[in-house]
Amino acid sequence: MNRLFFQSSTGKISYLHRPGIKKLILIHGFTASSEIWEGVLKYLDPSFEIICIDLFGHGETPIPNMLSSVGSIGNVIKFQCKAIVELMDHLGISEYFLAGSSMGGWICLELSVYRKPEKVILIDPAGVVPISDERFAQSLGNLFTEFSRENENFSKILYEMVQSSKPEDFQISRDVIEGINFPVSIFWGEDDYILDPEFGKDFSKRIKDCRFELIKGGDHVPFRSQPDYVSVLMNQFLLGE
Repeated sequence: MNRLFFQSSTGKISYLHRPGIKKLILIHGFTASSEIWEGVLKYLDPSFEIICIDLFGHGETPIPNMLSSVGSIGNVIKFQCKAIVELMDHLGISEYFLAGSSMGGWICLELSVYRKPEKVILIDPAGVVPISDERFAQSLGNLFTEFSRENENFSKILYEMVQSSKPEDFQISRDVIEGINFPVSIFWGEDDYILDPEFGKDFSKRIKDCRFELIKGGDHVPFRSQPDYVSVLMNQFLLGE
């Protein structure tokens, strides 16, 4: 994988790239980076051209100055999506697959509004659980605390956004969900300590063409502990007819 950079209209984006034919964009979750996908890369079908993106404020992608004026958490997701679309235009990507982990899963569905993907994989996606859920609320607070140790400025921005956001800002909008017109596969770690798998099962029923896979023994990032198994599921779904 080669580390490359792209200057979008809202800030510089860092990403890892592997050449191939079928384009697959991988999007990490909150507090992670593109390198979290390292374990699955050797198992993913060699036909895939893979783009692993570092989201703003993560990995080697810096925090853009204008992020502090974006507003709510939901707007942060849209802000990330617009920059990703610019990167896709730069790379000449029109037909493509998407896979996202946690916050990256939410971004995948929001991104589909701007450019329809062929298929999407959501891995323990955020945006499907209400902020009122005790497990989610506690875990989100812990993640903020952990992330702020190394990303103090970005954490302050996000904290202010959380404070000014409404409960519905923490969930994928109904319009986005109702607009899904492509196959979706949801993978969920059986032992996810942040998001209860039951929310994933319920969410899968709201999507017309959707399958749900419970990863036994998997946590919130099941492809990190079981990269070979999860990669097999990814290859089967994306390349299957």
